[in-house]
Amino acid sequence: MVGSVLADIAYTLWPSNTAPAIAALCGCSVRAAERYLGGQREWSGDAIAIIVAEILRRHSMRNVKIVPKR
Repeated sequence: MVGSVLADIAYTLWPSNTAPAIAALCGCSVRAAERYLGGQREWSGDAIAIIVAEILRRHSMRNVKIVPKR
């Protein structure tokens, strides 16, 4: 359920080339991003973080910093 909501949000944020945009930002393969969007794979923390970061960036909430887990 949450995955489908994240996919809807991702398609709204990046209407064209959604999977390549996610892959480039979170450092995963395009195929992995396509699987996130298709619901065949659980969303990684990094992928969720880039969606949240993009939402915050678009709303000018620059005082929040999202740091990927190493």
